[in-house]
Amino acid sequence: MKRPTDLSTTEPSRGRRLAVTEQHLQILRRLCGNVLVATDGDTAGMKAAERALAPLIRIDIPCKVALFPEGQDPADILKNEGGAQVVRQCLDKALDAFEFKFQQLKAGRTALDVHATSEI
Repeated sequence: MKRPTDLSTTEPSRGRRLAVTEQHLQILRRLCGNVLVATDGDTAGMKAAERALAPLIRIDIPCKVALFPEGQDPADILKNEGGAQVVRQCLDKALDAFEFKFQQLKAGRTALDVHATSEI
């Protein structure tokens, strides 16, 4: 697996609470056309996706969110027969960041932050 510092657009990087600076995001913006945030579909995963999206949206990096089945880690899914197909389906169903945020608001899972939305 690539380290988060190895900027690659073809291999995943686990974002386990990495310290990402504005400068890192600017580099990411230059090197990538889009960013795909992939998390578990449970409450913690959705909160993690929201945290990840905020800085990406703020500096106008196109991004999507892919949610994996609740309680299933993508690495565990891949170990199962047919797991690659399940992961591909989740990635193919990725939502645009704004659609994800809208669905979260609609479901009452997030509070509307007027200051954050004014930056969007």
